Amino acid sequence: MKCEAAQKKLVSAIEAKGNVALRAPILAIHLITCATCRKEAQRLRQALSVLATEKPKAKVPETMASNIMQRIAFEAPLQHPGAQNPVSFRDWIVVGLILFIALCTLPFSSESPFVLIITVSIFLTLYGSLLIGSHLEELAEHFGLRQ
Repeated sequence: MKCEAAQKKLVSAIEAKGNVALRAPILAIHLITCATCRKEAQRLRQALSVLATEKPKAKVPETMASNIMQRIAFEAPLQHPGAQNPVSFRDWIVVGLILFIALCTLPFSSESPFVLIITVSIFLTLYGSLLIGSHLEELAEHFGLRQ
């Protein structure tokens, strides 16, 4: 998940009160791996707790609130360039191919032929799930799965 998508889901997940991991597991994984979004979530929790304890004195017009939120959403990625996806999709593929070739060139032992097969299978599963999880938005857009 990219930081931009995570920050869009962050407000609703935190406002819902409860375990973020149960309500939005992909967001929870992203918060574990991304220090920038984790800090943003902490700031948001603090701001919401302050707002919950203080009563608003005046009502903000709806258009003003939406303009402010649009401005915040627009400027947030500019403050942390490269935070959205620090490792490119191409780099993931290149490193994966290199590691796969390295695993395939390991000596094949006749004593336990299934150990190498199981090792390569586990590696490919883990590497593939990390690749897909970190580039879910790009892959959804590429394959036309975005609504």
